Amino acid sequence: MAKGNVFERIGDIMSSNIHALLDKCENPEKMLEQNMRNAYEDLAELKESAVKLRADQKAAQRAYDAALQKMQAEHGFAINAMKAGNEEAARKFLASEAQIKAAQVDPAKKNLDAANSNFTTVQNAYNKLASDIEFMKNQMNTIKSTMRTARATEKVAAMKDPAGGYAESFTKYADKAQRMLDEANAKIEMNEDPVDELDALRQQYAGGMEPDVSDALASLKAECGMDDRGCVNGGPEDEAMGKALDALKAEAGVQ
Repeated sequence: MAKGNVFERIGDIMSSNIHALLDKCENPEKMLEQNMRNAYEDLAELKESAVKLRADQKAAQRAYDAALQKMQAEHGFAINAMKAGNEEAARKFLASEAQIKAAQVDPAKKNLDAANSNFTTVQNAYNKLASDIEFMKNQMNTIKSTMRTARATEKVAAMKDPAGGYAESFTKYADKAQRMLDEANAKIEMNEDPVDELDALRQQYAGGMEPDVSDALASLKAECGMDDRGCVNGGPEDEAMGKALDALKAEAGVQ
């Protein structure tokens, strides 16, 4: 608000409807920020103007009081003259009283009324603007909070599957890691010596080609100098030892 144009802006301020402005605005957050800047500038200008008008008001009041006192003094003189029986003097004081009223009191009263009106107008505009600023500050907080919630909601809505999407990505990397492990194990297997198929067959059928246990036992007896009955150098075998040997043979399936 430029200096000297305070009364031009006061009409706009007093007639403004902040609620209607918010309803029409497509971007209330941005509009409120701009309005807040303008409002604080206007509030500072109104305050400065109110201070000056208050000073003018006091000066006008003093001028009016002085003129009124002077007029009342002439009236008092007229009364005193009349009481003293000097009608001529009383007439002159009354004429002076009327002249002071017309030349000083009435103009001073007019200036005082104007000063009072100007100050009241600016003060009312200041109070309304201060109230609008408080309303806008509260609305600003509410709107910003709502806008943050709206942006977050839009972001979530833009995601195809916010929860499943992340789980899907982790599953994808887990499958890829398992694939890499399988390939590494396959490389290790390929680096081992080739398998001899015949050697595997030999081990498979080796059980059917074991040497007869009786042949191994006969060889053991010959090595020990024993006969078929277990007698060493033709000596008699202890009967208990023979039975134990027979039991061992039976256990081994040897005839």
